[in-house]
Amino acid sequence: MKKYTLIALFFLIALSLIPPIDVVLRNPQDKYWLWMVLIAGFFGVFTLFIKTHWMVRIIAIGSFIDCFFSAAPYISFTSYCSIVLCCYFYISCCNIEDWPLVFKAVQSLLLLNAILLSLEFFHKDNLMDWGAAYNFNFGVLGHHMQMGSFAVVISALLISFSTLNFLFPVIVAVFCQSSWAFFSAGAGAVVYMYSKNKNVAAMVFIGFMFIFCLWDLSNNKFKENLSPAAGRITVWQKTFELANKHPFVGWGPGTYKLIFAPLSRMKSIPYKTAHNFIAQLVFEVGYPATGCLLFGLGWLCGALWRAELYTLTSGLAMIVIDALVHFPDRCMQMVPLIIVFLAYCTFCLKKDKLCLTHSLLS
Repeated sequence: MKKYTLIALFFLIALSLIPPIDVVLRNPQDKYWLWMVLIAGFFGVFTLFIKTHWMVRIIAIGSFIDCFFSAAPYISFTSYCSIVLCCYFYISCCNIEDWPLVFKAVQSLLLLNAILLSLEFFHKDNLMDWGAAYNFNFGVLGHHMQMGSFAVVISALLISFSTLNFLFPVIVAVFCQSSWAFFSAGAGAVVYMYSKNKNVAAMVFIGFMFIFCLWDLSNNKFKENLSPAAGRITVWQKTFELANKHPFVGWGPGTYKLIFAPLSRMKSIPYKTAHNFIAQLVFEVGYPATGCLLFGLGWLCGALWRAELYTLTSGLAMIVIDALVHFPDRCMQMVPLIIVFLAYCTFCLKKDKLCLTHSLLS
């Protein structure tokens, strides 16, 4: 087996199968922590001298510099170590030698969760009922919202091989009562249909929006999200309000989960994520860095569309839309899947460019 494929498979499978358990990692002693941060900083700077995407260099070096302006430097520099690991995981995935094997592993993850959900539906999972203590039990992740988001990310990868994979997050959304997973899958399907027939896409979009609104109204989803005490809208408003106090550099990478609750003084559950990746990025790293990342996503979307890689464009839309209400970019089970998806997009764009060059030369 090729080494880069092995690296990708190891992290992809190991992290994607983490069940809903509490993992406590002790902070290292000061002298070891400083050594760890310096090594991470070195590898961040080292991205300047290796072949990788320009956005990786901006993230690796820009995040390190931003940590010095953090309101909680210890938290930010510790988080930075994981950011560097993600950057190098992406670099490794861009060199994967056996993509079919990787996608077989992703298909296995999908099927495993489908089996678990089926057995949970018939209450035949007593031995593995890890969600009993939390009053939920959905697939590997346990939580209904996170499981719906997980299904969206997996399907974003697999629709390149079969558009039937649009159905998986819809089925999971119905089973887990996650309306936004349904919305994300439907939006991705509309994007794909738009590339084939604009009129059909428009009709599907209208029908899809009707079902979504009816679902949310019948389950009081709109009421929950608009609640002034704990609704997402209120949290987003407070997030931007606090972000505006540090508009250029933010409060620091990785600080949201620990400092938003005491800063916001909201009388609700202590939000550890903003349930909106744009709002959380603005809070943590400021408007300029967030704008740069959004530009990178827009550039990638445009490049995929121009290359007629419509399934990948749809997959990217699904992940981004899901991240506007959920937090797949903050779940360790989903981050490797997202990175593999981005690396596969890079691989396909390079392949398309090579084919175009070859056709022009011939």
